[in-house]
Amino acid sequence: DHSGPGGGAVQSQLAFTAADNLPAGTLRVLARDRDGRSELLGESRIGDTSKGRKVDLTLGVAFDLAATRERTSFDVDKTAREMREGFRITLTNSGESARTVTVREHPNRWRAWTLASSSHKPERQSPDLLEFRIAVPADGEATLDYAVRYTWTPTDE
Repeated sequence: DHSGPGGGAVQSQLAFTAADNLPAGTLRVLARDRDGRSELLGESRIGDTSKGRKVDLTLGVAFDLAATRERTSFDVDKTAREMREGFRITLTNSGESARTVTVREHPNRWRAWTLASSSHKPERQSPDLLEFRIAVPADGEATLDYAVRYTWTPTDE
């Protein structure tokens, strides 16, 4: 996730289904670096978790990832009862490995909206969520551009 309207830190998250019963405590997540050494990705506390249950963890800030968010367009056509708003999210990866970042946006100006355009196909879309998975190359950046169209009826005015 990127944070806030202006962007900033990217949270490192992990989701999995428990393969066995897990006792409450601290869960540490490690990965192997290029040299085969263990590297701590983060840690989080979990409660008692039964086998087969989904676990969602926030591991902390991914220091090698950053996100910026800017509004690129805004237009209101009161006669057509329509508003369009565009955004650009730039993801930067200063790490040595390519990463996939999940960007969650919540179109919240009005309840009736549609995705007018996007540079990446959304992974998930619901009445209050747009979710994109963006591949960000090692020591590089990736950009997501999208626009939302809000509409309303005369009774909404």
